[in-house]
Amino acid sequence: MTGPSARAILAGPKANERQIIVFETEGRCADFVVSLWREICKETLEARPFVNVALSGGRSPVGVYRALAKQKDLPWGKVHIFMVDERFVPHDDEDSNFGMALKALLDHVPIPAVNIHPIETKLKGPDRAAQDYEKKLSQHFNLKKGELPRFDIVMLGLGEDGHTASIFPGSPVADDAGNRVWPVFAKGHGYDRVTLTMPVINNARHIFILVLGHNKAAILRKIVDDRDRALPASHVRPTHGQLLVIADRDAAGSLAHGSYSEGQTKMGYSHG
Repeated sequence: MTGPSARAILAGPKANERQIIVFETEGRCADFVVSLWREICKETLEARPFVNVALSGGRSPVGVYRALAKQKDLPWGKVHIFMVDERFVPHDDEDSNFGMALKALLDHVPIPAVNIHPIETKLKGPDRAAQDYEKKLSQHFNLKKGELPRFDIVMLGLGEDGHTASIFPGSPVADDAGNRVWPVFAKGHGYDRVTLTMPVINNARHIFILVLGHNKAAILRKIVDDRDRALPASHVRPTHGQLLVIADRDAAGSLAHGSYSEGQTKMGYSHG
């Protein structure tokens, strides 16, 4: 891999800064995310006893999770895994985000079961599941009223409609400043869901948005070049952290300012 190293990227600006990093292939993107994880784990554990990560589902992160599953030497015993969002289906359902994370990553690494914090979908409805997840976050992060959890890594994807997490266009969750977790009811999106709210996502130290494939090129341009504020992913703006948009060549093909070299970065600001 050419271009800047993970260490150099992580040492860059952290306050509201967005960096777009483009690689030739999905595999190169996955390798880079693995290198970022390794550096963040090292940096975090020098200051705190655990690394707190929130994972997303969907197709895009599967390659990343499989690549991470091969990294047996990462400090898995000191990593706590949460979910960014979940469809309200059983964990063994093929559409479960947590089920995908188990199959691709968590079943293959030496992470203690007590370090894994799924959104419980056996409870009676998304409202109850959201309350339960809120309680898990509050206890793990020792939160007082009004405080937000601070994840070390939040992994996000990007939907073709501009959604991220389970925050869809027109959803009040995109502007919710009073909750950490929110139930989301289907309204054309297939399943009821539970999601972290945007303030929680934006409070993270490092946010990665992984964008892969030609079918994501148009929406990525709307977010990066047009800064379309109607799209939830445009609201990902770290309050005192770092946002990395990691894209393959196909997804980045419609961005302005010409082509990118392997590993090349483009600086920009999340604020419109």
